[in-house]
Amino acid sequence: VLNARKIIDNKKIIVSEKNKHRNFLLRFFRWVRVFYDYDFYLIERMQKFKDYSIKKKKKKIEMVQYDEFKKIYKLCDSKYYRLAFLTFYLFGLRLGELLALTVDAFDFEDRSFEVYQEVSFKTGNGGFVIIPPKSESSKRFYRMPEEYISLVKKHISDNKLNAKDYIFYQYSKNKKSAPCPEQTFRT
Repeated sequence: VLNARKIIDNKKIIVSEKNKHRNFLLRFFRWVRVFYDYDFYLIERMQKFKDYSIKKKKKKIEMVQYDEFKKIYKLCDSKYYRLAFLTFYLFGLRLGELLALTVDAFDFEDRSFEVYQEVSFKTGNGGFVIIPPKSESSKRFYRMPEEYISLVKKHISDNKLNAKDYIFYQYSKNKKSAPCPEQTFRT
């Protein structure tokens, strides 16, 4: 019995599969007892396998409801922040992805934009670095509604942004080639 338990325990399978093997052995030896009148009493003592792994609790994702969005949107004091918040809400971007959006990421003819980079402020010297997204699946395209397209186009023309400029740039003299600091959008 101990040997059977060790053999099953050493298999690289999940606990539920190990218990299926255990249950098969129990049924088999019960069948042997009935038909051959031979008792393997120790096999009945084989305990179930237990899962001692630590199970992580799933994070509950907090979503901004539409009514809450409208209230916050109305509280935004500039077109800049309204566009940023609208982009967050419509497309669900991460902060680093939002801040890394450049004018050339937008394809207005195709009515889409691409997320292909993100900003990281974890450089240790107070600066920033542009990095690729965390995974290949993080590179993605989004379709844009007409109203959103007109807001982005207006933002680009009002601020005289070039192709490599960040959509959400730092407010300083002619420094549109640096993304807005992350603290701007942190609460």
